[in-house]
Amino acid sequence: MEITKDMCYDGRAGIKRAGVQWEWTEWELEEVAKCAADPAYFMRTYVKIIDLDKGLVNFNLFPYQEEMLACMHENRFSIMCTARQMGKTTLVAAYLLWAAIFNSEFTIAILANKADQSREIMARLQLMYENLPFFLQPGVRGWNKGDIYLANESKVFCSATSGSSIRGRSVNLVYLDEFAFVQNDVEFYTSTYPVVTAGTDTKVIITSTPKGMNLFYKLWTEAVNGKNDYHHVLVRWDRHPRRGEAWRDQQLRNMSQKQFDQEFECEFFGSENTLISGKKLQKLTFNDPIKGDEHFAFYEMPIQDHSYVVTVDTSEGIGLDYSVVSVIDVSARPFKQVMRYRCNTIPPLMLAQVAYKIGMMYNEAAMVVETNSVGGQVANSLWYDFEYENLVRAIVKRTENMENLSGKSEIGIRTTTKTKLVGCSTLKMLIESDSLMIQDYETVAELTTFIKETNGKFQAEKNKFDDIVMSLVMFAWFTAQPNFEEAANLEMRSTLRENLEKQDDLRMVWGFVDDGTEF
Repeated sequence: MEITKDMCYDGRAGIKRAGVQWEWTEWELEEVAKCAADPAYFMRTYVKIIDLDKGLVNFNLFPYQEEMLACMHENRFSIMCTARQMGKTTLVAAYLLWAAIFNSEFTIAILANKADQSREIMARLQLMYENLPFFLQPGVRGWNKGDIYLANESKVFCSATSGSSIRGRSVNLVYLDEFAFVQNDVEFYTSTYPVVTAGTDTKVIITSTPKGMNLFYKLWTEAVNGKNDYHHVLVRWDRHPRRGEAWRDQQLRNMSQKQFDQEFECEFFGSENTLISGKKLQKLTFNDPIKGDEHFAFYEMPIQDHSYVVTVDTSEGIGLDYSVVSVIDVSARPFKQVMRYRCNTIPPLMLAQVAYKIGMMYNEAAMVVETNSVGGQVANSLWYDFEYENLVRAIVKRTENMENLSGKSEIGIRTTTKTKLVGCSTLKMLIESDSLMIQDYETVAELTTFIKETNGKFQAEKNKFDDIVMSLVMFAWFTAQPNFEEAANLEMRSTLRENLEKQDDLRMVWGFVDDGTEF
């Protein structure tokens, strides 16, 4: 059938407008059926892409791309961790094009960290559409940089990731590109996921190269361990048929080994200069809470006769930093994180009530309360209002050596430069010697961005939080005190010390404990 200008959308050659009556030949109808049944056939036979060396070429799928395509097509939830420059975005764009053409009233959202990035993906999809034969095109009703509307009532739109990206829309398929680079990943995913899962056949496709231990890392790790519904595909650099040792050596001449490992070996790393070593951070795992909500996460319920330590780190409750209550089981080695509470809107006096209930629940645990700023209100309320007797107290006087936790003292613990140094040093020892078991994902995430700044102090990197970590720093400081065993009802500190002193890189850090801490 001859193509005339009036058959083209807005006079643009290669784009059939909606309403054009096309008389299919028998062969064309057979091809339409083949393409509808097999997206791989559709791509190999009719989709064209831009090759940097050859220009416009047929899309010849590599074996790993066929594996990725099968994962997307056959599963409702798919997540793919890929090396750089493996053609993942082009592959997904082609699949989204197939989905829009061969489904009626089908809405697709392309979401990326930045609007320009999502529009670039849309541009690839539009290029593929323009180069399809007319008999495969359903016709176009609208064609813009940010969206297309087809005659079969299918729509494709693109946007930057934000809490309102798809709110209020009915979406059948969401593609999240380079999800590890989304700044507001938790907020965005929390608002987006319910919209997509409102249907029974809706799809979520996530692809990314690693960048830290963020929500993408969490979803990926859970998928690998079978803890969520995502089906996963890992694509490292060496699966590309055109890349070998010579290519790898060339890359390593222009970047560090760590950069190569992240960008091409798909290794997950925390930030630079973290308190906990990078190798240890990569080995840290997390579990799903057995009970909890937005603020509470219970990993183990109280056990009779077990000894627990509760630490309380307080914020002002105005939506900025978080107030945190952590519970550690210290009955046996390794110590174990069993519960975590986290909220940034709870007033200090209400936090005292929460901490009291948690402490009583966990066998009237020894409780360490940070008293800087508004923390003093929490400590005083626990002591005077709730009459919580098992509060850890610190002697208020300066000596050359660490003071005991007995005698005339002040309620709670004031965090100073020296107490934080002791706490950080001991926390490093506890985690790296496997003497403290972390179970909470949010805790792992904070540890990966708890770094040493140029002033020598450890704190969260910019735009991150360290409130859970600081609650653990307080716990670690407590374990370093001479009266820890007595205060926590334990007889195991000597065993912990023996285990730590076996590690050469940790042995010298113990000197901080007797450094004359000021309370």
